[in-house]
Amino acid sequence: MKFGIISLYYNNHNLGGLLQSYAVVALLNEYGFEAEQICYDLSISNAQSRMYQRNRRKKLLLSSGFKIVYSKLKGKISRIMQKPSNISNELKKQLSVFQEFEDFIPHSTVVYNIDTISEANAAYDAFVVGSDQVWNLGQLAHDAMYLGFADPSKKKITYAVRMGKASITSYEKPIFLSKISNFSEISVREQSLGKLISSISNIQWTSVLDPTLLLSYDQWKTIENLAVLPNDRYIFCYFLGDCKWQRKFVQNYADSNGLRIIDIPYVMGIKRKSDSFLKSDSRFDVGPREFIALIKNAECVFTDSFHAVAFSVNFNTAFYVFDRDGLSGRKSINSRVTDFLSMLSLSNRRIVSQKQDLENDEIIWENVNPKLEQERTKSIEWLKRQLSE
Repeated sequence: MKFGIISLYYNNHNLGGLLQSYAVVALLNEYGFEAEQICYDLSISNAQSRMYQRNRRKKLLLSSGFKIVYSKLKGKISRIMQKPSNISNELKKQLSVFQEFEDFIPHSTVVYNIDTISEANAAYDAFVVGSDQVWNLGQLAHDAMYLGFADPSKKKITYAVRMGKASITSYEKPIFLSKISNFSEISVREQSLGKLISSISNIQWTSVLDPTLLLSYDQWKTIENLAVLPNDRYIFCYFLGDCKWQRKFVQNYADSNGLRIIDIPYVMGIKRKSDSFLKSDSRFDVGPREFIALIKNAECVFTDSFHAVAFSVNFNTAFYVFDRDGLSGRKSINSRVTDFLSMLSLSNRRIVSQKQDLENDEIIWENVNPKLEQERTKSIEWLKRQLSE
């Protein structure tokens, strides 16, 4: 049986996104199936999707008093302003390691779009959608994200689908409901999406782990690139947000412990002003394989990213996580991070104050690993049941 996987894989230069894409393929291959990512170009629209986006923007404007749209526009302008005017050799190097890993993941030779995705039925016996924000409401017009194109005879599975912010307008609700009615059971990453599904339908849902957590330490070890590692002890920083006091906090920790700092500048092509407060070794040669190696071999990881936390836990690397300060100036308490920490009794790894004391705060991995293994077993059993039915 050949599985086609719909995710945000295609042209996605996001570390977490590509690592999720790899993990789903690896899992299905491990279970004896042939699987690959379907190259689906989300940038292409048609008349129906353009009408949806126009109507959605109008409804958001009316319902939010312009606040939501203004905030999104402000964030987009901020990101544009912070992009370098010229693509430097360093950024080209960063892009090349991402593309190398993207090519490494088994994928379709055909690039499908909103008008041609139904042709994928001829190439695959079954389909999986997920993980990542495949159900972000901004993509609701793309039937592919809900496997609406798949023939009725084809097996259709969701795995760890996400919506982002799980709130929905009266305009979006009936459209979303019609899309998810394609499934008898849905697996979600966050319970907030599951609760939303329960509020508008009778569809069963299950909360499962991010697919990157279903692969073991040994499985990830086979693809890490150790060439990126320095010769001395280091802290690895991976920040998506832009907060000055968080960078100063990390620098103080590094100075106090005699550790070098390695960070990734221009995450997804965007410079963060607060990075100037780090006396760090900024690396442009870090893609997914290098990211894994840097986390696994670090003395400690400081981050505001879910996947940096997930890999730290998987590798038993000490870590601390901050709430994310957005480039638009808005603070985001990342619920998927806090839920994950709570599940593993690791909530004390969250730094909420620049005066927080980190002394005598070691992680007892012997207490954490059984909890993770229990959740991993539950998620794998759910997936295997879907595959066998």
